[in-house]
Amino acid sequence: MKVLEVSNLSVSYGMIKAVRGIDFHVEEGEIVSLIGANGAGKSTIMNAIMGVVPIAGGSVKWLGQEIANQKPEKTVKGGITLCPEGRLIFPELTVLQNLHIGAYTVGSAEQIQRGVDRAFQLFPRLEERRDQLGGTLSGGEQQMLAIGRALMTEPKLLMFDEPSMGLAPLVVKDIFSLIHRIRDEMNMTILLVEQNAKQALKMADRGYILETGEISMTGPASDLLASDHVRAAYLGGL
Repeated sequence: MKVLEVSNLSVSYGMIKAVRGIDFHVEEGEIVSLIGANGAGKSTIMNAIMGVVPIAGGSVKWLGQEIANQKPEKTVKGGITLCPEGRLIFPELTVLQNLHIGAYTVGSAEQIQRGVDRAFQLFPRLEERRDQLGGTLSGGEQQMLAIGRALMTEPKLLMFDEPSMGLAPLVVKDIFSLIHRIRDEMNMTILLVEQNAKQALKMADRGYILETGEISMTGPASDLLASDHVRAAYLGGL
């Protein structure tokens, strides 16, 4: 079942066309990766789906309903959450306060507590630092906090924008393992934008290659990993 359908999507920044008429979809329970060089338009697509940046043309359907250009809070309430590039935690707030901000659309105290408990179960280190300011955490801990915050609304689709950025290799390995765990244990659908193309395709069911605002290739992730073009352009020829 297709839960997210993006059709002929275009996004512009002034005279610059950042995304030009792209089509892709995500099926329930999948991990789908968007791969591309810096500036290809990957983050723009994520922000357009969330309603953070306006869509110039095309359609974004979630569970069959049009959501193009709707307010971000409505998109979150509808079941989509973004774990943003650069983590964007609140450095002057505690770990617990950051988690509570992730639940700003949640009206149930029970659900909020459930989200906090889930975050601390996934990341025991966060529970140890629950009263510590977010800005004093390590990069890996901040990424854990960003993921825990994104899970507070119990989304059906969780989008990750560059989750490995700036992290040590061992931490990156843990983050990718966690993404798989979230999909498998929480029955969640994942859309992943990631600079580490090899790791992203290794863990994905399907992938899309984005080049200068347009999708140039698509297919099962294993096929993309085996493609000479993808290997040369994004995997260092490995």
